[in-house]
Amino acid sequence: MIKSLLTALIKRSITQDCALLERKVGSALGTLAKFVRHVREARADADTVSRELHSLQNILGLLKEDAELFPPELAEKTLSIVEHCSFVVDRLDGCLSVLLSPGLPTQEKRMRWLDTARSEATGCSTTLEVSKAAIGLALDLVGVCVLSNHWPDLQCSPFPGPPCGTRRPIRKTAASRCLKSDR
Repeated sequence: MIKSLLTALIKRSITQDCALLERKVGSALGTLAKFVRHVREARADADTVSRELHSLQNILGLLKEDAELFPPELAEKTLSIVEHCSFVVDRLDGCLSVLLSPGLPTQEKRMRWLDTARSEATGCSTTLEVSKAAIGLALDLVGVCVLSNHWPDLQCSPFPGPPCGTRRPIRKTAASRCLKSDR
């Protein structure tokens, strides 16, 4: 009873944290676009960061939809990744916001960008890329688990193998056991 309640809270938290992070990513994208208008030399680096932020938004949408399918342990670990992404996006947005200070001359913005902020933004982008990949793997694992749980009910396997109408035994793998606690 307590375990199922805790699991439900974690899954709801994933959904809420994803929605919050999506808003933060949107804000960071706006700040990034505004910054590039002031410091055009940052455009190429900003494009890379922007692609990572957009890609993160896409995967967060998928995660929100599939959060209910996650087994408890994977949900907990995924939640901590989402929380870390939120911290990184806040750091990136803060770094860029400082450079957009109204009293800061454009030349000083350029100097600060080249001196420290560029490497900070690149580091944030790399961290988001790795975190996004981890979330993607979790989503893929859950997808495989859902498929393996429903596979015996299918008349035809979606994978190459025996002809339609024949069933082949499912080998026990880590993926086919991942939802064991929910069975």
